[in-house]
Amino acid sequence: MTSSAYELRARHEIVFCVFLLVLAFLFRDNPAIVYPRILHVFAGLLAFNFIFNRFLRQPQASAYLSSGAIFVNGILIHWAIHCTGGQDSYLWVMYLLPIFTACLLLGPWGVVLTTLYAVSLNAVLYCEIPGKLGSLDWLHILSRTGLFLLAASVTSQLARSERFSQQACQQQREKLEEALRKTRLGGKLLAEDSSHPDVGQALHGMNSALTVILGSVQIMMSERNFDGPALQDLRRVESAARRCGKMLKELSHGPQSHLHSRG
Repeated sequence: MTSSAYELRARHEIVFCVFLLVLAFLFRDNPAIVYPRILHVFAGLLAFNFIFNRFLRQPQASAYLSSGAIFVNGILIHWAIHCTGGQDSYLWVMYLLPIFTACLLLGPWGVVLTTLYAVSLNAVLYCEIPGKLGSLDWLHILSRTGLFLLAASVTSQLARSERFSQQACQQQREKLEEALRKTRLGGKLLAEDSSHPDVGQALHGMNSALTVILGSVQIMMSERNFDGPALQDLRRVESAARRCGKMLKELSHGPQSHLHSRG
């Protein structure tokens, strides 16, 4: 996942935690809410995610750090749900947050373990109250479990396709950097040997430069959702680069056909 995706997730988490803090304060007189403990829980959730997102930007951030953060987030979320009505709380959907985070940061096994973790935390809510579980309780547990599994499946597939797209763009970017390096090397050789200009080498260098331009435009169009004038500008650059490439191809064949006609 791109750094912009991480930053977007971090901003959404912070806004969501602040929103929950405001709601907890406004509905502090609700008998189902344990006040002021709920404020402490939401404040802890906000502070922890802020610190975690700062460490996530570091190059040495590992899967162990992400796994530990997901575990702590699950505990804080479970505590928040417990303080807002337990199994009757409307905040049970917050169990989806660790699943979404795992889909972004972890591999397939990490997503599976996190989903089982969320399912277990949800089941604990119904085990906290002594007594036999009724049919309605089992319906709630099974329906929420199905939702968790569906969310994990869909989100992990989207995240996987995004990773493949990023890898393809990275490979294309490396090829473009290599082409740019060859273009600079060719220009340097031509400058050193200006008394004997090589037209074929010059055309090859120009074609490599156009390849870099065209590839860069294609990467920009695939990584970002441009629309309106920006998209039209990129398409014009792409069209112009293709036309120049076609002209260079015709020029490269021109001298050869001329020599063949003279022979």
